[in-house]
Amino acid sequence: IFAFTCVCGCEESDGTDADPNSKDGEIDDEYVGNHVCFIDVGSGDCTLIKTEDFSLLIDCGNDGKHVKKNLFDILDSEVRNGIDYFILSHPDEEHIGNAEEILSRYNCKNLLVPFTDYEYSESYAGALNSAREKGVEIKEFNYLTEIKSKNADLFFLYPEHKYSDEFNNISVAELPSEKLLDEISPVIYLKIDKARMLLCTDASYKQEDKVLRNFKSGLYDAFFGTGKVNLYDIDLLKISGHGRSDATSEDFLQVLNPDNAIISCGAANPPNTETLKRLYKRNGKTSLFRTDLNGNVTVKIDSGKLTVSSSMK
Repeated sequence: IFAFTCVCGCEESDGTDADPNSKDGEIDDEYVGNHVCFIDVGSGDCTLIKTEDFSLLIDCGNDGKHVKKNLFDILDSEVRNGIDYFILSHPDEEHIGNAEEILSRYNCKNLLVPFTDYEYSESYAGALNSAREKGVEIKEFNYLTEIKSKNADLFFLYPEHKYSDEFNNISVAELPSEKLLDEISPVIYLKIDKARMLLCTDASYKQEDKVLRNFKSGLYDAFFGTGKVNLYDIDLLKISGHGRSDATSEDFLQVLNPDNAIISCGAANPPNTETLKRLYKRNGKTSLFRTDLNGNVTVKIDSGKLTVSSSMK
């Protein structure tokens, strides 16, 4: 179980108004309030959580001129004082391709990864080596991992175990399938005060169902404390796997009933039609934002109100 100074969440949303202190989806340099930026990294994935005194980065996209310029323009502005926690969800190039450069450019205090003794890709190994060379503390996450602050909590609800049986049965030199890597992707619950957000990386139905079963059975109450994790009627859902077909099920949506949903995707991997249909069937109950259509999507929390803006109108 880990502790930190502060993390970010959202107050209960009463709409998705344009942010009066944001221009074209970018946070003003003078604004130091709680905000979350879902950064447009093309077909990849990247989420920056920032508060007055804390920063946390989940994944970082892959190489590419447009991706790198947009990513590092934002990070240069937002994390001048360093990154408190850098989370690599799983060794997928679309998620971690820029990790080594980020670790070399910024002062990262902690690196959270699914495993340290298996280096399944060149980028993943490079990130771990860069972190070791710079003295960054490296921690492995699982669903016992908790990061707490004065008024915020972050819980890893998945994966349950360090490795699945499939991982234990392959050699260190072997590269697992994309599907197998997806199965160790974390599902992260983020809360500040009364606001709640669920961030899914590349979880599938299998992982979603497991999270729902654990929640309804009271397992998270036992691990983290009664009522610490509440998945009913959340404020925002980060959709899994760029809107993949085998995720974001009807059952999942019915329980979460999110006010807002974010899909990180690009022209090369648009959301699956069936996934979009499940979201559209909600008849306006969920406001949907996509980085391929909206660019950078910024969620700001100000005076108890959640506002969403984007860099493309």
